Amino acid sequence: MRLIRGVVTALLVLMIGAFGTVAVAAPTAQSPCDVYAEAGTACVAAYSSARALFASYDGALYQVRRSSDGEVTDIGVTEPGGYADASAQDRFCADTSCVVATIYDQSGQHNDLVPQAPTTAVYSNFFYTHEGVDASALPITVNGRPAYGFKFVDAPPGGGPSIGGLHACVTSLACTALTGHRGQAYNNGNRRANGIAVDGQPEGIYGVFGGTRSGSDCCFGFGNSEISGTDTGNGHMDTLNFSRACWNACGPGNGPWVQADLENGMFMTGQTTEQPQNYSAYVGGSYLSGNGFCCAATEANTALPYPFVTAILESPGTGTFALKGTPSDTPTLRTFYNGPTPPGPGYAPLHKEGGIILGSGGDQGTTDGDFFEGAITFGVPPAAAQATVQADIANQHYTMR
Repeated sequence: MRLIRGVVTALLVLMIGAFGTVAVAAPTAQSPCDVYAEAGTACVAAYSSARALFASYDGALYQVRRSSDGEVTDIGVTEPGGYADASAQDRFCADTSCVVATIYDQSGQHNDLVPQAPTTAVYSNFFYTHEGVDASALPITVNGRPAYGFKFVDAPPGGGPSIGGLHACVTSLACTALTGHRGQAYNNGNRRANGIAVDGQPEGIYGVFGGTRSGSDCCFGFGNSEISGTDTGNGHMDTLNFSRACWNACGPGNGPWVQADLENGMFMTGQTTEQPQNYSAYVGGSYLSGNGFCCAATEANTALPYPFVTAILESPGTGTFALKGTPSDTPTLRTFYNGPTPPGPGYAPLHKEGGIILGSGGDQGTTDGDFFEGAITFGVPPAAAQATVQADIANQHYTMR
């Protein structure tokens, strides 16, 4: 395809020289999921608030629900492979407010996301369905076009204080019952997603997140998770987490950090420490295996407190994982870790279940975070594909409005 484009370009240059100026439309660039498909690692779930992730995609990005009358409308792209029609949302939500009711999967696998239903985990989101995010709370531009991001708030107005993850009242059912917790998070309806990797099958996950207001509670994840919405054991998740929460050792700076949530631990490496660095190291990870506390962080696990951050999890599924990332306006990815999974039971191979979450942990604990786009692939994309996708993201020039 690149050769054909090169020949066409050369012919056009000759035509211009011979006949004068010729109006030429710019060739359609490859979008992230086109790059992954060409590399043999197709997107099986793809979401964005801002743009199409396939050059040919011309469907809806998300659906908003209006608070004044409960009516809904889909927000699509202005042209195939294009950007969100923010003006349509502005018109529909004028003089009232809207929430994002559905985030549509662009991959064709129909793995749409909706607010998470209550979980069976009594210490987490036991009583409430999670709320949808405010559709207009995060105005941005992408490649010069107006759009909106998804701004997740841990305890939105009307919800109780946060009790997601391991907090002071983790063992108190009375505390849970009295405070309540709605949070904001989505999943694919508590079922196995179509086409997604399960058990030890390989997959890759990328996301563009916001790093300036990331929360420090557990968790803000995007990826492969439990179907039931509760903790079912080590290795039952394969999720990209981007937050200031640490499971054992924290990385340099104050976060947020790119981590792998493989259940019972958010991991920056697979290396144990002799002494626990955080109280949560006593629960899961490699603690039960007697191999130490898991896991360590290194100087390579740098914090990324930037408005737009690309984060990547590469998971072969059988005993290793890799973490990569960079400020989204930077074309070159950094590798934070590439090595073994934690040594505790259940992590090699993984036991992925194939549910999809966005904005929470596996047991639906939530924290603050921003999300703009991301995809899950079947198979681990090669380095060249990851580099091409990051170059495309950098070329989108995400900015805040």
